[in-house]
Amino acid sequence: MVFVIVISIVISAKFSHYLAKCIKKILDGLNQIAKGNFNHKLNINSNDELEELSITFNESNKN
Repeated sequence: MVFVIVISIVISAKFSHYLAKCIKKILDGLNQIAKGNFNHKLNINSNDELEELSITFNESNKN
């Protein structure tokens, strides 16, 4: 039982770190746009909603 709890905590910590890292990339990209750097691109390859968000960010930045 303790083993399952420890494994759950480790997996949760890794996922939280991954999620925070992706969100930080998106925030950094938005800050670049706010500063006038309209050529900034995001590169998030995660096969999930965060990747879709980065693709949409890059497409909206084309104009």
